Amino acid sequence: MSKSNYKEIFILKTLLEGAEIPFEWCEVFEDVPDLAGYQIRYPAGGAAEICSVIEHGGSFGHRADKLEIMGLLTPGEEMHACVAGWLSAINVYARIRDHYRENTAKQSEPTEPLCDEKEGLIGPDTKTE
Repeated sequence: MSKSNYKEIFILKTLLEGAEIPFEWCEVFEDVPDLAGYQIRYPAGGAAEICSVIEHGGSFGHRADKLEIMGLLTPGEEMHACVAGWLSAINVYARIRDHYRENTAKQSEPTEPLCDEKEGLIGPDTKTE
């Protein structure tokens, strides 16, 4: 299958861009026509890769225009392999979106203030009355 027939990976790319989820996009195996395709790495910016999504001549499901992932696997998928294939863009998007939301929410949770404008320092060694 020619890489021009791959649509699912472009659907996923569009969904991630619309949701403003950081990722990296690249073409893979460009010099081998039978394997040529695309990869999405989440997240972007040099952070540790959480999920790699591929669609190329050697990926599981490529003949049916489906995606293969490494990372963000379900417990059942992890029991049988280190990758999962034959996935739709919507399925992969939901996994990435849910991970992104969960981790973005953890980073933006308010922390307990270390001081109060009226009372001064607040901590285990200080008492407020």
